[in-house]
Amino acid sequence: MLSEQQKVAIIEAYLTTGESSRSLGKKHGIDGSTIIYWSNKYKQEVMGQKTKNSKRSKDESTPHSEVNKDLEISRLRKELAKKELTVLVLEKTIEKASALYGEDIKKKYGTK
Repeated sequence: MLSEQQKVAIIEAYLTTGESSRSLGKKHGIDGSTIIYWSNKYKQEVMGQKTKNSKRSKDESTPHSEVNKDLEISRLRKELAKKELTVLVLEKTIEKASALYGEDIKKKYGTK
């Protein structure tokens, strides 16, 4: 039996790394379809997305569990870190281009 933390880690890996459910299932000794089920449940409960196998009505609401909240927080933190890294890379690229061309190429706030 897997702990909630282990389930969260597996779902997170499935949703963020692109690794197949079958591959993750083999690593953790569970069926790949279980990982897909967990991921679909997460998408429905936390992200409000309908999946193709969703049978819930629009009026039916599901309480958010702590596991799903932790998973969503973790996903958002990773997404934020990636965005911050992208901004840093772009800023450094602009700095190097400015130095190379001897001109400030960064757009000033409020200019056209």
